[in-house]
Amino acid sequence: MHMAVDYAKKIGFKGQFLFEPKPKRADQASVTISTRPPALNFCRAHGLMGHVKLNIETNHATLAGHTMMHELEYARIQGALGSIDANTGDLMLGWDTDQFPTDIYLTTQCMLVILGKGA
Repeated sequence: MHMAVDYAKKIGFKGQFLFEPKPKRADQASVTISTRPPALNFCRAHGLMGHVKLNIETNHATLAGHTMMHELEYARIQGALGSIDANTGDLMLGWDTDQFPTDIYLTTQCMLVILGKGA
């Protein structure tokens, strides 16, 4: 990641690097921990804060046992909210299905976080 950041500086790249932490993998369906704090701790430990932000996905929050609002607010407060993958999934299914968002209330709450961030 340091090489990518250094190269981006060298060529004048102004885009944002993003990590999308995943709380579950298909081969480890029993793992249900949130990966946001470890991802940010990794960035802190390796001097990547400010260079890498988080892409928060609604269904990954669900799979981690959190709400999308929890994940968004956590990333925002840490100054690490980079983007949102606004898909959703089936709350009862237990894996990532990448469906279009259908909950108007959740979508409105997400937009309030974005507007509050000044993005």
